[in-house]
Amino acid sequence: MPEEETKLSNELSNLDEHEVFQFMKEDLSGNDPRYKWRKALVQDEIDGMSITVYQRPLEGSRTHMTRSDIVYRGISGELYGKLFEDYEKTYKDFDPKNVIKEFKFIEKTDKGSLTYVRFKMGKLMSDRDSLSETQ
Repeated sequence: MPEEETKLSNELSNLDEHEVFQFMKEDLSGNDPRYKWRKALVQDEIDGMSITVYQRPLEGSRTHMTRSDIVYRGISGELYGKLFEDYEKTYKDFDPKNVIKEFKFIEKTDKGSLTYVRFKMGKLMSDRDSLSETQ
């Protein structure tokens, strides 16, 4: 992994709660020139799940940040959040290829949860960070 990408990944891993929520509050419309968000993928609902993926460049890096808005029909945010709350204790048991380098259950809300995952993508790719909010 290039040194600049390792540094950036480490910085993202060490974000405090306030900084994490700032990413979640950014305007996804693409109208704010500071962030340059754009829609990268829109999948209409199939079998109760739909997804919209947004992407924007990270300043000082070739890496892009993505944000996904996913809707699951037929499962409550509370139940989905409970799954991840317990998953923090056992995720390594379900990851035989050691793809997940780090998993943090950040916060439980009255509607769901906020989780952070750092994935190992392979020998020629940098790690990927994922911040997920369920509602």
